[in-house]
Order: sequence, then structure tokens, then C-alpha cells
Amino acid sequence: MDANLPATTEQSAVPAVAEAQAQPTPRPRPRQNITTGLFPLALGVLVIAFAALALWTLMATAGAGA
Repeated sequence: MDANLPATTEQSAVPAVAEAQAQPTPRPRPRQNITTGLFPLALGVLVIAFAALALWTLMATAGAGA
């Protein structure tokens, strides 16, 4: 019997068609928080600023004495 034909009264059970089953929709991925991406950049800027301040303080206090 052809699967595309409608069921008749002679058939006791009709097999389920795979297309008719509802497919669950996948949940969307959570987006990345912007602070997660900017944290390493901000940390790097702070380290560079601290090193520059330490070097500037060392140069200003040592001075070039004659």
C-alpha cells in the first residue's frame, strides 16, 4: 500500500510518519557579557599604567645628579 494515500477503515493502525512529529526548537545560546571580553584588556591597561607610574617615579627621584 502506498504511504501517501489516506488511511482507510480497513486498516486498524496507521504507522506514524517521521515528518509529522514535532521537532523541538533548540534554545538560543546565551550571549557573552561585554565585561567578560573587556576584562583582560582593562587588566592589561592597568598593568601598563602601574609600570609606567613606577618607572616615572623612579626616574624622578633618582635624577641626574652632577
